[in-house]
Amino acid sequence: FLAYSDIAFVTMVLPFFIRAGKVVQCSTGTNANNRDFHFDLLSFVSIAQRFAVDFVNLTWQPALEALGKGATSTIQQTQIDAEFNLAFKRSIAWSEEYSAGTVQQEAERYKAIIYELIALELLSNHPNVIDLLGITWETDGETEQIWPVLLTERSICGSMADFLQSDNGAQLDYKTKLALCGDVAQACLAMHTLGKIASISAHWLKTESLIVFTGIVHGDIKQENILLFCAGGSWTGKLIDFGFSCLGTSDHDMVQVACTRPWQAPEHKQAIYFQLESARRMDVYSFGMLLCRTLLSDELHDSIGLLANCKDPKKHLQLVERVESLKSSPQFLNLVLEALERSTLIEKSSKHVLRQIFEMTLQHEPQLRAPD
Repeated sequence: FLAYSDIAFVTMVLPFFIRAGKVVQCSTGTNANNRDFHFDLLSFVSIAQRFAVDFVNLTWQPALEALGKGATSTIQQTQIDAEFNLAFKRSIAWSEEYSAGTVQQEAERYKAIIYELIALELLSNHPNVIDLLGITWETDGETEQIWPVLLTERSICGSMADFLQSDNGAQLDYKTKLALCGDVAQACLAMHTLGKIASISAHWLKTESLIVFTGIVHGDIKQENILLFCAGGSWTGKLIDFGFSCLGTSDHDMVQVACTRPWQAPEHKQAIYFQLESARRMDVYSFGMLLCRTLLSDELHDSIGLLANCKDPKKHLQLVERVESLKSSPQFLNLVLEALERSTLIEKSSKHVLRQIFEMTLQHEPQLRAPD
């Protein structure tokens, strides 16, 4: 998050979300002491107007299945016509275990919406980041409060995690999978550098000032946060879920990074917050995990390859802990490189390139990784 040196950490229970009827671990929250910020409806509207986001009179169709439910939002859908579907990202109330008191719960709820809005607008028009198409509204049935709803494009293929587990996904060759991972890499590069310095007028702060953003850290790069699109036989991957992203004004900003086990960097458990430059390297590690999960799950069948189909919570936790133990030393990288050499599907020329990528991303020591 936009962060200060006095970030306070609030321990939170690991939340979950439901996608396609399956319960999946979601990222932890990134709570900060935002004493200089107003996270409320006025702040949201001010930022939306600054970015010239359209407000539209449109709602979802309750009869259509919910696309997903996360720690900060739930995804609904509607169909404009046979070719054009939309997704609605609705914020949800935070339970008492996440924050104390109605006022704090509302602030946390708006915080997630505001950071998602900022991140998507700073990355607007990037081909590998989900498009924000507009904003609509809903009324809370219990409190009668008005809440904003983000309107985005919807993928009929779903997330990379779900699609690769399907019969159609199993037919994708390694080059297509590699290209999809390349799409994520392009999104990460744009996110970490923003292509150029971006700024917004901070009317939502107590002080009338200008915030200059130099980069965004996603914090939760994984297959579940990549949507797949196919047009004319050409595949595209798009990064989603920026509700827990970190926006920085300099490399020295202190931020708290979200995570999903076991896809996070190994140093995540060693500190409460990190400098933005270090947080970028954590994204880099998660990208390496995404790459080996996508290309080498069969070869790594006794570790990350088992996670997707493990239904027993106790065994799943044991697998997660085993992977995290391997990640704390060079052992995991060595296993990945050995699996790469064993692969019979990946061509020799690609293996050489992938080896270099893994050596730049899956180093257990952050300073040995590529900076972005």
